[in-house]
Amino acid sequence: AKINNKMVPLDTPLSTGDYVEIITSNAAKGPSRDWLRVVKTTQAKTKINSYFKKELKEENIQRGKEMLEKEARNRGYVLGNLMQPKWLDIIMQRYAILSIDDLYASVGYGGFTVNQILSRLIDFYRKEERAKETKNKEYVIKDEASGGIVVNGHPDLLVRISKCCNPVPGDDIVGFISRGKGVAIHRKDCPNLKNVEDYRLIEAHWTGENLRAFIVAVQVEGKNSVGFLSKITAMCNELNISITSLNARLDKNDNAIVNFSVRVNSIDQYDTLRRKLSQVPGIDKVFRSTN
Repeated sequence: AKINNKMVPLDTPLSTGDYVEIITSNAAKGPSRDWLRVVKTTQAKTKINSYFKKELKEENIQRGKEMLEKEARNRGYVLGNLMQPKWLDIIMQRYAILSIDDLYASVGYGGFTVNQILSRLIDFYRKEERAKETKNKEYVIKDEASGGIVVNGHPDLLVRISKCCNPVPGDDIVGFISRGKGVAIHRKDCPNLKNVEDYRLIEAHWTGENLRAFIVAVQVEGKNSVGFLSKITAMCNELNISITSLNARLDKNDNAIVNFSVRVNSIDQYDTLRRKLSQVPGIDKVFRSTN
């Protein structure tokens, strides 16, 4: 470049009133990456980056891959172990990247930093490794209420039955690793598990050994009528099922709502009770409750 007819380097500062002449050449291949350290405006930087993105894509792909591999090694990882499709899909959706090559190229020309991509991949990798560690052992938790539960994980974790869905022997169950509270055992269909992170779920099942009678809470609803309550108690008597507690009330539409608990020996025995009650005239709904 020339400033006031004198040859100067491109990074020479300008003063108000200077006359500037830019000398061009048909033999030039394009801008230099060093220019990014010289230019001041966002528009100039965007134009230079756009050139490298379009004209030097193959070079950028190779450059970006090498940058990621080098930084991964520096942090003690192998890039191939981090580049899992399920994790890359999340990153590419977040940053609107269409392919792996575009991801490498974006890093190569500076559209994204190595840290932006690599840190997310390492986070995913660490979470999966922690989840694997919790599944490398089996141990049995036994108590009077639930009999036996086998949980894949560490034996020093506290295990408890969740009150929100009140699982009982025979239910399909899963463990939820709660922060600071050990493992909570839920029914697999528990609504509270719909939006939890997969890595916090851990396999669990009943042992099938030393299982004893347990309590199930039931709710029955129907149109209020004479003998409504006796129909419920009569069915329990017929199936030789004892009622441990019972509470009945009417709602504003004069519907009868009966909450009661029964002692059963298996989930099949409860299912039989539920099916039989559902067939009784006047009873509209029968379902497990959490109380």
